[in-house]
Amino acid sequence: MELPVIKNDKSRKYKYRKQEISVNQLAAITGLGTPLIRHKLRNGVPVGDILNQRPRLKLTKAQTLKKDTLKLTTQTIESRLNNGWDMDLALSLSKKYVGPADNIVYKTEAGGIDIEIPYKKLLELEEMGITARTICMRVGKGMSLHDAMHDAMHDAMHDAMHTPLEGLNTNFEYAQSIEELKCTEALRRYKEEKAQEKMNRIKGIPQQVKLSHYGRYLMDQPLIARVKTDMYGNTQLI
Repeated sequence: MELPVIKNDKSRKYKYRKQEISVNQLAAITGLGTPLIRHKLRNGVPVGDILNQRPRLKLTKAQTLKKDTLKLTTQTIESRLNNGWDMDLALSLSKKYVGPADNIVYKTEAGGIDIEIPYKKLLELEEMGITARTICMRVGKGMSLHDAMHDAMHDAMHDAMHTPLEGLNTNFEYAQSIEELKCTEALRRYKEEKAQEKMNRIKGIPQQVKLSHYGRYLMDQPLIARVKTDMYGNTQLI
């Protein structure tokens, strides 16, 4: 048995099948806490029994949120992982999906009839806008599972082929108007950036046109604003 290597492992070691295994190694293998393992060993639980215990499922906060959203139990997730599911898939499907990873089915009941839809087939149906609920409703009304899926696919293809052209034109015109708005906005931003670049260049260039004598005279004169109040109480600048 290959044991995990733990640096500076000073925990107590126990004999197991001609090997020595420490408490910390047992914790790493089983996922159990070291206090619980010590408690079991003190009470005479064999090392082999501890090793055969299922590791605890450790979930991140995001994974716990997904589990709670779908109302999945820890036992359901552990069962899926043992059946070869990866963690992402185990946390993304409702509890109605069961079976091994290579043969997952959507299992439910409608109108007293057991329904099992292969997960891969259901993915194909969902791409056409057909949900498992639609299939179950048809089966509940007396249709066979095969006929329910076949008719649902036929209806979806019929709807796709008879989509009104007016709707298509409206979608095209809407998309075209969006593109025009994007182009207009991009052009506005381009002009603003160019104007800003021009102002930045001007700020660093010294004035090259010399002032005239009259210009210098005006710059040397103090400009004092005078105001007066007329007979109606209005303030005027003179």
